[in-house]
Amino acid sequence: MNILVYFVGFLTLFTWRAQAAAPTGCTYSTDTGSRGLYTCDFTVMTLPATYSTFTSPIPQRLKIRNINGNLPVTSPTKSFNGFNSYSTASHDSDYTAYLELECSTGSPTGQAIISTGTFLQMSYLEELHIRNCRLTNGLPEYVFSDIQSLNILTIEGGSIAATSADSMANFNITVSSTLSESRGVLNFTNVGVTGGTFTAGFFFHLTTIDTIILDNNGLTSLEASTFSQNTKLRRLILRNNPLTSIPNNLFSGLDALTYVELSGLSLSCSCENVWFIKHFLDNNITVGDGAVCSMSTNGKK
Repeated sequence: MNILVYFVGFLTLFTWRAQAAAPTGCTYSTDTGSRGLYTCDFTVMTLPATYSTFTSPIPQRLKIRNINGNLPVTSPTKSFNGFNSYSTASHDSDYTAYLELECSTGSPTGQAIISTGTFLQMSYLEELHIRNCRLTNGLPEYVFSDIQSLNILTIEGGSIAATSADSMANFNITVSSTLSESRGVLNFTNVGVTGGTFTAGFFFHLTTIDTIILDNNGLTSLEASTFSQNTKLRRLILRNNPLTSIPNNLFSGLDALTYVELSGLSLSCSCENVWFIKHFLDNNITVGDGAVCSMSTNGKK
């Protein structure tokens, strides 16, 4: 029986390897799993990436690397074409549907210009990862609205030139009902935010988000209302940012909050600055790696 199972698995894998077709500049590999991964080189491929040119299997997992330029929105040079034909019925349930955009290496790293309409027809996605990109156009209004919702949004490395109160408008990050590892996460790690803060209202539209990770973003200030509309937020990680204070009432109204991490901040020691300790105790909120504050004498407490 085991021999038959192994044979069927090998035959399936061989069939996918043999039949997989991809457009110029893209390759298909099963090295990362049986469903495989299409990897496209931005410097070689021709935009738009056209759905019908990815066959056997469908492009459930797609990575575009070496980006340094515009991801356009208008025909005939829009970024994606025909992906509204994507059928989730053909999903391999062992994997999520994801798109990874990775910019070219070097100093500085490559830029990725994303705009409202860049992700047209990409509403089937469950995860979007943007890595090592200078987002020189920032995150414009409604930039993710064509995707509608994701389980995970990651921006890692690089920088964000600007944000808007409506960057996340008509978009949400949700906990998947079918994917146990997809936890409704926004993860901004090692990505600099120009100006050291987010535009007021930036997070307001994410009403179903479960986890927010803001790690090493150069944040120097947050408004008290920053997370006020994220009422289903359970986990908040604010670490490795030069924040000297946490605004009063930052956690007010977050009744679902169970875990907060405030390590690697630049908090100044005062009774006013550590008000949140009592809030965490009163609301049974677990504190991860604790915040360390600085005395005026440069000592530690």
